[in-house]
Amino acid sequence: SYFVLKSDGGRGGRVTAEFAVVEHSANVSMGEIQAGSTLYVYVGGKGEDVIGKTSDAEGGWNGGGRGDYENLYYEGAGGGGGSDIRLGNTSLASRIIVGGGGGGGGEHYNYNGGD
Repeated sequence: SYFVLKSDGGRGGRVTAEFAVVEHSANVSMGEIQAGSTLYVYVGGKGEDVIGKTSDAEGGWNGGGRGDYENLYYEGAGGGGGSDIRLGNTSLASRIIVGGGGGGGGEHYNYNGGD
């Protein structure tokens, strides 16, 4: 049996309402697997927004990086977690496709990052 897979990572968090953040990456894969094979799907979570927080923002599930909060003028939102599909078992070595998560937005006194 043939397959076509697409894997999108989680979106990064926001720093302010006005500025967008980096989107996730997307990968597409084609291949052949045996009928009856077991696929395990891991969907990356969105990084936490830092809007209104006074502490570090959590990264999204499945490997998203934590955003750093120093003070109101130096802050970063959490990065999105990666998404992947694994064939046969749940080990990292069994991944057949991976989509990276988006980076969280960052701010340095009204100079926004994350683009």
